[in-house]
Amino acid sequence: MGVYFAMTGFGNKLAGLLGESAEGLGEFTVFTGIAVFCVIFGILVLLFRKN
Repeated sequence: MGVYFAMTGFGNKLAGLLGESAEGLGEFTVFTGIAVFCVIFGILVLLFRKN
């Protein structure tokens, strides 16, 4: 349960930092960064999954 609350807090902190920097970076840059992160993370999951 503690890990759940810790990750929720970490996610909220990350969302706050992203929200602060979003105004200066612009929408396109922010959403491109999110998309690139998701694609890279998805590729890593596919590489490390058990067959």
